[in-house]
Amino acid sequence: MDRYLRGMVSHVGFTQVAVPFDRDERLHGETGYPMAKMLKLAADGILGFSTFPLTVISRIGFLASGLAVLGALYALAMKLFAPQNVVDGWTFIVMSVLFVGGLQISMLGILGQYIGRIYREVQDRPLYTVRSVYRHGEGRPPAGAPNGAARVGDA
Repeated sequence: MDRYLRGMVSHVGFTQVAVPFDRDERLHGETGYPMAKMLKLAADGILGFSTFPLTVISRIGFLASGLAVLGALYALAMKLFAPQNVVDGWTFIVMSVLFVGGLQISMLGILGQYIGRIYREVQDRPLYTVRSVYRHGEGRPPAGAPNGAARVGDA
């Protein structure tokens, strides 16, 4: 299982406070957390709590599609205005490859967005957490809230 425990603890919603301290230099041996483990931890944190990589893929796909359109316009312009510099069939091949490549990456990005939404749903994380509940006679509810209303804080 690739559970990013640090992120899960943070996601619970409790108030957290940093405790600064000075750590002495390591006297003996080497760290038990080499670069490969640190990279895996970083990947678990990014992939476990974010769909940002999928968003990046979508943006790259749309950028590639835009570049494909520009490349196709260039190839067409070369065919129309400088046909002596263009090899026969080059324009069609370039336009086809650029269009299909850009379309494929764009569709992968859109598919990735759907997968990211499914991923967020199957994690079954709550949409919000209740910080505190105020009942009639037990304390003052927040300003503007009816008696017995819960004050809700986003996680």
